Amino acid sequence: MTNSLWPIDSWCAFGRSIRTNNDCEGWHHRLNRRAKKGNFTFYLLVQLLCEEAKLLNTQVRLVREGKLRRHQN
Repeated sequence: MTNSLWPIDSWCAFGRSIRTNNDCEGWHHRLNRRAKKGNFTFYLLVQLLCEEAKLLNTQVRLVREGKLRRHQN
């Protein structure tokens, strides 16, 4: 596939760094789902954020060990 107007490098994103906030949006969606769409108290929010903080250490360890990584489809 060759074309002087649209070289492959200008439209092919294979192997490039991810430049979206989809990870943040996914986390926000998951948090909202766990909090039942915003029908929660401040104390439930604090509890959910504490649970997320506990998971973070585990996720960091798994990434360091090469057992967890983000897949790009």
